[in-house]
Amino acid sequence: MKNLIINTTFALALLVANSASAITIAGHDFAATASSATGSADTFLNWNPALDATGISADQLNSDMTDNNPGTYVFSSAADAYIDVGFGINNVYNGAGYDLALFFVGDGGHTGNLVLSDTGQSMAFTTPTYTGLFIDELFNDDQGNPVQSPIYVSLFDFDDIALDGQTALNNFRLEIGGASAVPSLMAAFHTSPTMTAVPLPAPLLLLASGLFGLGLLRRKK
Repeated sequence: MKNLIINTTFALALLVANSASAITIAGHDFAATASSATGSADTFLNWNPALDATGISADQLNSDMTDNNPGTYVFSSAADAYIDVGFGINNVYNGAGYDLALFFVGDGGHTGNLVLSDTGQSMAFTTPTYTGLFIDELFNDDQGNPVQSPIYVSLFDFDDIALDGQTALNNFRLEIGGASAVPSLMAAFHTSPTMTAVPLPAPLLLLASGLFGLGLLRRKK
């Protein structure tokens, strides 16, 4: 568990603002955020491992990853650490532009894999982008100054794995071993299927062009 104080430079509303149509987080509008998160909880540690060397509780892991607040997060030093994330009543679909976002707290050097558990496909974390937001940790550096940690986001486009717009996704696994990623929140841009244009078979195209040609001849006559 990492209990954090959002830096007063940024209003909480700038991080998270709920409306009837969207959830706005760090300047991005989402249709839904994750509603469940489970994993090998004993591999995830508190901000100070000396205080919590046995790991956080499963309830705290779930809370930190689903509270719509990118400033609460978990981390692990275990090489095989993972988190399984679900979207509950919402399915996630491939739509126009980015489809999924994963927020991190840290230095931007986050690595790992996003596994689409429903299809078995895998995507490497994209290069994180600094959101312009940061948090004040509940601990100080060696000089007694508050430690500030920036908030980053990785954006995923399912076009990169040729996923159609009709496949419903609900379950994802974050493989974040080796303490190289510090996840805090997952959110989806699209929760409705996207209709894709179906190409006409060649015979139908020939028929359509023939009818069009006949129509032109009749007009000339």
